[in-house]
Amino acid sequence: MDLTNKVVLVTGGSRGLGKEIALAFGREGCNVVVNYRDSYEEAEEVVRDLQYGGMRIKCDVSNVNEVRDMFELITDTYDGL
Repeated sequence: MDLTNKVVLVTGGSRGLGKEIALAFGREGCNVVVNYRDSYEEAEEVVRDLQYGGMRIKCDVSNVNEVRDMFELITDTYDGL
C-alpha cells in the first residue's frame, strides 16, 4: 500500500509506542501529526526525526475544544486527514 503524502494523526505520538508508530508512518512517506499533551521536547524530537514531514500539536484529547482546534489546524495545514 502506498502511503506517500497521506496525512496521519498519532495521538500520544511523542513517546513509547506512539513515537514508534509516528516514525514508522514517516518512513512510509506520510505527513505525521504528532499529538502530545505534556512532552513538548519529545514531540519536537519526533518531528525532527521524521523522514518525510510533519508537525506537532499540543492537545488534551479529553478536552473537546482542544480536539476541535487540533482538527481545525490539521485541516488548515493539510486539507484534513
